[in-house]
Amino acid sequence: MPSPFATELFVKLFGVMPPDLDKNKKKAKVPKTEVLVPNKPSAPGGKIIYHVTPRNKDDRWNIKKEGGSRPSAVCTNKDEAISRAREIAKNQGWSQVIVHNKDGKIAHEFNYGDKPTSKPQASDDDWEPVDETDAGMEMTEVPTNHEKRATTKVDKDAPAQKRTTTRAVWHVTPRAEDGKWRVKRQGSSRPTRVLDKKEDAMNVAREFAKNVKASQVVVHNQDGKISHEHKYDSPATGSESERVTYHVTPRSDDGQWNVIKEGGERPSGIFRTKEEAIERGKELAKNNPKAQILIHNQDGKISYGHKYDDSSEGNSSDRVAYHITPRADDGQWNVTKEGGEKPSGVFKTKEEAIERGKELAKNNPKAQILIHNQDGKISHGHKYGD
Repeated sequence: MPSPFATELFVKLFGVMPPDLDKNKKKAKVPKTEVLVPNKPSAPGGKIIYHVTPRNKDDRWNIKKEGGSRPSAVCTNKDEAISRAREIAKNQGWSQVIVHNKDGKIAHEFNYGDKPTSKPQASDDDWEPVDETDAGMEMTEVPTNHEKRATTKVDKDAPAQKRTTTRAVWHVTPRAEDGKWRVKRQGSSRPTRVLDKKEDAMNVAREFAKNVKASQVVVHNQDGKISHEHKYDSPATGSESERVTYHVTPRSDDGQWNVIKEGGERPSGIFRTKEEAIERGKELAKNNPKAQILIHNQDGKISYGHKYDDSSEGNSSDRVAYHITPRADDGQWNVTKEGGEKPSGVFKTKEEAIERGKELAKNNPKAQILIHNQDGKISHGHKYGD
């Protein structure tokens, strides 16, 4: 505030009152701050916590694991970040998702799993080679403990069952920075292998899993969600490695068809038509207590298969089978009844084809659907009826 003398002098010189300088002072702008996430990791066996927080540099949202140095993922909006964080947390044992507002305050929380009752013991089998090539940020979160990934409620009235062995789990996940694929054992800090193609990574993971008594391979999509799984058990519980396999394959030199036992050097038979070769393959498979035949297309890819078992339930050949297969020409998906010449339906997405296959299978007293990957191999299936 100027003195009265200065004010009077200003009026005499300029004929107006002096301006109020206090009004022209700009208010200090409060800088926008990042929501702080605790950088202390949870204790071994403790709750795993993910925070969904706004970014101060743009309008996107971070998913950050408590104790992590970098975000696990960056999403375009809050809803997408919440959905992604919940998907990651569900694959952990005991976990939590904390969602923050733009002012940093906690809006709401999601809790998953139960507190483990005992800490798993490490064994000599937990050692694995380390691949130093993976220095990038983890965009697909892999569980960091050796607990089972999912928890189930126990029915107290159900009869007592034998305690199941904890499975060794390998995850096949994409790398955001270079498009390669990791094979990473659950509980390990680094990937076991890094490969260029998803199919190669899946094959490597399966080889690792088959060498362990009880194991599992979990395959993820590009968005990090689980696509499908493969479980492997010891021979005492019935593993796929016990199954004798016959392949029905085309011959490039004369257009005929081979029936070859897997591991054999020469064909078990050569036939003029594919149908004759399939019938012979079925006869050979039925003479084994546990066998299967795999039928290949002209390009060599597996089209579909039949499994045979000696059990009171009968074998899978009694079932009506519908195959969900990719179309090479337009990227759509067929639903084809086994033995049929034309598809029962053509769909834009794999999910729509699977739903249609389920509807058709449920209309039969005993049926199944077999879902194929892009390479033609059977990924998994569903059985319906007795």
